[in-house]
Amino acid sequence: MNLFLYTLPFTQPEFYVWAFCIGFNIAMVLNFILRGVESILINKLFSANAMSKDSAMTLDSLGVRCKPLVKLLLRDNGTLRKTVLLANDQRSKNDKGKMPKIDFSAAAFYINEEQLERAESLRKGATKWYLLPVFCAASIGLTLFVNFMLPILINW
Repeated sequence: MNLFLYTLPFTQPEFYVWAFCIGFNIAMVLNFILRGVESILINKLFSANAMSKDSAMTLDSLGVRCKPLVKLLLRDNGTLRKTVLLANDQRSKNDKGKMPKIDFSAAAFYINEEQLERAESLRKGATKWYLLPVFCAASIGLTLFVNFMLPILINW
């Protein structure tokens, strides 16, 4: 493995700049995906008018397709749990102080009246998919520019 790293055509600062660019682009793509999934779920809850415990809907009845990502966002400490609430939460802490896992096949979700403003901002604040290639190209262009300027700045 070390032999491979020594044969790379990059000097060490260039390698770090390229690694940062690749990491930034991966994080940006993941952010676009997660924000898109958040807005899709909130849109489905708004269209189903699930605004109270009585009108709560399960993921199957909402027709959610990307269930692993939705489950990740809706777990107990997930980002959407402040906005999207669990209607039939009968769980209690076990002896270790942890909450048992949610049974997503029977769990019904809704948006609380107090959280409508936050849900609306998440719904409208979803990043537009057509901007992803623009941001990636800008990031790669900035990386190329920095790698071009790096030898000048180092030798200055």
